[in-house]
Amino acid sequence: MLRQDTIAAVATPLGAGGIGIIRVSGPRALETARRIFKPSKNNCSWESHVLYHGDIVSADEKTALDEVLISFMRGPSSFTGEDVIEINCHGSFVIMQKILSELVSLGCRPAGPGEFSQRAFFNNKLDLSQAEALAAMAAAPTPQAFALGLAQLKGKLTAEIEKARSLLIEALATLDASIDFMEDVSAEESLAPAPQIDEAKKSIEKLLATYHEAKIITQGLNVVITGKPNVGKSSLLNAL
Repeated sequence: MLRQDTIAAVATPLGAGGIGIIRVSGPRALETARRIFKPSKNNCSWESHVLYHGDIVSADEKTALDEVLISFMRGPSSFTGEDVIEINCHGSFVIMQKILSELVSLGCRPAGPGEFSQRAFFNNKLDLSQAEALAAMAAAPTPQAFALGLAQLKGKLTAEIEKARSLLIEALATLDASIDFMEDVSAEESLAPAPQIDEAKKSIEKLLATYHEAKIITQGLNVVITGKPNVGKSSLLNAL
């Protein structure tokens, strides 16, 4: 994948709604926004993380397409780590596709599935567990499942994994030192397992113990209600 190009996509679900968001990311994001956005005031300085009001116009600047709020997020202080433009337009499918078409005509490439998250990963804005968390949050069937995804996005799982990794690195360093300086330690000390190994084992076991509970929260349970005819199976199911 070429990450030197500029990509664009509708970031909100397709369909009618009050607001639709179109995201642009890449080296030409700001240049493209300047060509398609006409501010309602003349003091549009394109400061990072500031909303500006105005119109999105056609590439030939003859037709106003929609009244919008637009923001510029200068990389690396953005989701993808690149320069990012977000256009908040009205949530009409027709107008969102029209604006996207204008962006493509100005040189943007339609983003592939998950490409914004992929760029965030390549630019060290997300690790793999956080990228997975985004997908889990989008598909969360319950508030509890969403909360698990949010905790993972904030780095809780990464922190636990890094803790175990650091302990194992310490244990390896201790083992290397005992081999390099065998004459300075007793035989019992050189053969004794490093205490960090036991700590890392407990940390990993703690993580594994949460797997089944998290799976139930995120995927639910398959339950069979069985019994003789006319004993209330349907009534029980309806009550549930």
